[in-house]
Amino acid sequence: MAKASEPEKIQHLVEQALAAHRSGNFDAACEAYGGVVLTQPNLPDIWRLYGMALAASGNVAAADDALIRALVFNPAERSCLGFLGAVRLDLNDPASGLAALRRAMSLGGADDGTFNNLGNALRRTGALHPALHAFSCALALAPANRLAWLNLGVAFRAAERAVLATNAYRRALVLAPEWIDAEINLSNALQIQGDFTQSAGILRDLERRTGQLRFALKRALLLPIVSQNVDEIELARNQLSDVIEQLSQSSFTLVDPLHEIGQTAFYLSYHDRGDRPLQSALAQLYLRACPALSHISAFARTWRGPNNKRIRIAVVSEFLHAHTIGRLNLGLIQHLDRGRFEVVVVRPDRRTDTVRLAIDAAADHVVRLPDGLDLARRVLGDIEADIIYYTDIGMSPLTYFLAFARLAPVQMLTWGHPDTTGIPNLDQFISCAAMEPVGAEAHYTEKLRALGGPTIFYARPEPVARKSKSDFGLAEGATVYLCPQTPQKLHPDFDAAVIDILRADPKGLLVLVHGLDPFVGQRLVNRILEQASDLEERIVMLGAMSADQFRALMGVADIVLDPFHYSGGHTTLEAIDARAPLITWPGRFMRGRHTAGFLSLMGLDPMVSTSQSDYVTRALALGRDPALRQEMRAAYQTQDGAIFECAEALDPLADAFESAIVDA
Repeated sequence: MAKASEPEKIQHLVEQALAAHRSGNFDAACEAYGGVVLTQPNLPDIWRLYGMALAASGNVAAADDALIRALVFNPAERSCLGFLGAVRLDLNDPASGLAALRRAMSLGGADDGTFNNLGNALRRTGALHPALHAFSCALALAPANRLAWLNLGVAFRAAERAVLATNAYRRALVLAPEWIDAEINLSNALQIQGDFTQSAGILRDLERRTGQLRFALKRALLLPIVSQNVDEIELARNQLSDVIEQLSQSSFTLVDPLHEIGQTAFYLSYHDRGDRPLQSALAQLYLRACPALSHISAFARTWRGPNNKRIRIAVVSEFLHAHTIGRLNLGLIQHLDRGRFEVVVVRPDRRTDTVRLAIDAAADHVVRLPDGLDLARRVLGDIEADIIYYTDIGMSPLTYFLAFARLAPVQMLTWGHPDTTGIPNLDQFISCAAMEPVGAEAHYTEKLRALGGPTIFYARPEPVARKSKSDFGLAEGATVYLCPQTPQKLHPDFDAAVIDILRADPKGLLVLVHGLDPFVGQRLVNRILEQASDLEERIVMLGAMSADQFRALMGVADIVLDPFHYSGGHTTLEAIDARAPLITWPGRFMRGRHTAGFLSLMGLDPMVSTSQSDYVTRALALGRDPALRQEMRAAYQTQDGAIFECAEALDPLADAFESAIVDA
């Protein structure tokens, strides 16, 4: 029998690869394609198909290489560019993926898959409205594309349009009943709308159907966003504690907690309870279920001191853009002494805005934080930072689970989310001494470092155009008692105070802002009206607004009410800048003492209330006396240099960084 020629062997391998590819046997297809390109590396179509098979088999890094090889031969191959864009998304590089997808779109003839991938890339880079348009285009071409319906729901949720997100998830589930990802997302959207019964029911059914204990934990983490009463708070906390205890005694395991759980106990901190026991128990549960969380990098294990004269600090957050976290930490990144420190900003690609651009320009280096936990650990560890400084832990599942690893000899967090974490590998909690109560050390699993000064360098905001009360639909003759905090910050204990204020001041309006979804705001209003239905016409809930509109709103307030138990932070700074008279009563925990701390740093302790009744009395006195309000505004103007652009503000923090390295 004649021996097969080389071209015949290659043709046979190609046929093998195509047959395996068509049948879904991607491992076999990859092996055959690999044999082809080994001997015949100049076949662009084979490289493209090889890349597709590699991606389908889970080897996305190799898929990326193969697709790049294909594009060397034909840089304008639309389908290859589109698939490369999808692979780059899987590699947690949405900016590069977006560039490839836009190039594919420019060549015309895009299909629903390309539009879907484009929408994902746009969403992950913060371009929500273009993302919604891209998903709509995908569904116009293919109404039965279940993935596009799911992704449309995710984009609606990111745009704080929970009802539309719910509808999209339901459409996905019509096309694919019992699709776990869609069910989880639907449960989350229902939670935002306050439908805890249906939300928990979905997770309970998933646990029954799959036998996966993770759904029991996810259900327990469905903490009320706006608690209706103290009993609801106690019930939710007890249920979480019970589930943690039950799972701790079981064979509960996790491989990737970020993917499998994907949420934090964020809303615990709004309950006015000590969270250390629950946060510690939850962290220990995760460590038992997934020991890999406590990974120690080789650098951290062998560290013997800074590699150069400067201490390298990695500042890590998902919110280093035009967000409270970005604004509070911009000054640190700009002004920390570069003779002593090298600053590396570590953040995902979420959105581009003026704050992010200023942060990036001020940093010595900027490193993109990938979305996947394993890859994020690798990227953060490779920075070889002497100190990792998390600006917030508990707001983002990614940074929460990332913080379990030991990737630097010193790992700190600060009060962007002012609560303890329970995570053993977080060494120190950097706080402001003026905001901490006596005995605060007992509130933290981390070592508390309560520093002098504000612990932030906060630039005075740029002036905004002045507005009138009527610009916000408010009566010019009304006394505006503004509580501009997000609704979850308003504890049920606060209701009695605002009701007393409104009943004692017939001209008073309580003005609220629903910073999340309208459902959250309405749930708050309904809670207050259950106790005081006669005040319905004097409670105003304003919707989402731009940052400049929000600051202009501060300027029309006669009094700003700081809620009990969870104080304003960045919002308080904006109120002081707007010269809006503040009423505050410090709580039991640091998170309820920000405003009192800022006033104390300004030397204005006498303006801090001493009890709930004193709070109401002071608010009414200001509401009735314009001269008293003017006196407070004048005091702010004279004293606010202690908190705005204070040259010495970062000195205690810089010293804390250096002493932590000495002690490490």
